Amino acid sequence: MKQLHMGLAIVVAAAYGAPALAAETPVIRLGWSVPAQTQHYVMMKKPELLKNLGKSYQIEWVNFPASVAIIQALASKNLDAGGVTIIPIARTIEQKAADLRIVADIASERPGGFQTTWVTLDSTGIKSIADLRRKTMGVASYGSTTDLLGRAILQRNGIDPDRDVQRIDVRFPVMEQALRKGEIVAGEMAQPFYAAAKARGGIRDLFTAKEILPVLPLLLEVFTESFLTNHPDAVKGFLEDYLTALNYARDPKNRDEVIGIVSDVTRLPRDVLASFLLTNQDYTMAPDTLPDPEAIQTTYDFLTASGVLKTKLDAASTIDLRHNPSAKH
Repeated sequence: MKQLHMGLAIVVAAAYGAPALAAETPVIRLGWSVPAQTQHYVMMKKPELLKNLGKSYQIEWVNFPASVAIIQALASKNLDAGGVTIIPIARTIEQKAADLRIVADIASERPGGFQTTWVTLDSTGIKSIADLRRKTMGVASYGSTTDLLGRAILQRNGIDPDRDVQRIDVRFPVMEQALRKGEIVAGEMAQPFYAAAKARGGIRDLFTAKEILPVLPLLLEVFTESFLTNHPDAVKGFLEDYLTALNYARDPKNRDEVIGIVSDVTRLPRDVLASFLLTNQDYTMAPDTLPDPEAIQTTYDFLTASGVLKTKLDAASTIDLRHNPSAKH
């Protein structure tokens, strides 16, 4: 496994123009995936912005299909850091499978930005959550944060998600197709799939994740405790450059270039990205990169109440801001 990941890492590093690795400079092996990691994509494609790259740290960008695979690589010590969704982070910390610490925000769902939305077709006649009774819904990933939120919203509206509706596995990329074919009458949508479906018309919103979690820490940057302890200057340099990449992405004059960068890395169409990326229809990126402890705690508590976690986690103990340039030290 290690040889496989390291080999991929070297290929990816070379593809994104990373400097030659210097033996005396700590190398951060960082896992990433698609979508919603704009800061990472800018760092990959514009290394000239990163004043600390090649000085306090080097980086190997390792692509994975999803957060679970990144967590597995962190647990097996094949990675030092990664952008990961909150459920795998919480489970890993609870089970002590890897000693992880949250060091920065990547993307969240909150008012004023995009939030996971459950949709239907105008032609279905579905007007409310109550109308979903005895109907078939699409679930993008059983056991995911959005799946748990969807279940909780149904329950809050008097619908038993196991008995009153049929819920079938439909991945995000084919959710719209399943809707338009009539295989389901409703389903959850994330960006960029929501924007693409809306552009084709006939899609109506039913409800969003904010009914349960008004603020959802969707993606977080984590490091292993051992790397944080052994290479503090590398982490500090990386996070300074991470903030630089975030500021570059958020600058309106760079938007067209950043759309091109995200399209190049993710292979998503430019026109779809242009319809939402870095607008109020995009996921929210904290301008100071700092994670939201209150939102993380609320999400941990939701996961405990949902049975995903067996014990109560303390958000403060899972966050480490020693090396974040925006934190007050």
